[in-house]
Amino acid sequence: KGEKINELVVEKVQPYSTIGTTATEDLFDEFGVLLLGKGQQITNSIKELLEKREVFVWANREDKDCKSEELEGGIWRI
Repeated sequence: KGEKINELVVEKVQPYSTIGTTATEDLFDEFGVLLLGKGQQITNSIKELLEKREVFVWANREDKDCKSEELEGGIWRI
């Protein structure tokens, strides 16, 4: 029987915002430290990081179907 695998990944954010607008999602640095929470106003420093593409978001990706046998021990081999 196949199972869906969900993976939480960090993705770079495209520069999309201007100063004074609010973030549509939580924004993180490359280490996963929260820079700006969803709904907070985008500051000049965050805008600069967005332009340099140094801002990330957590994204939930759904991978293809995998057989249970392929999953067993896969994570533990890291």
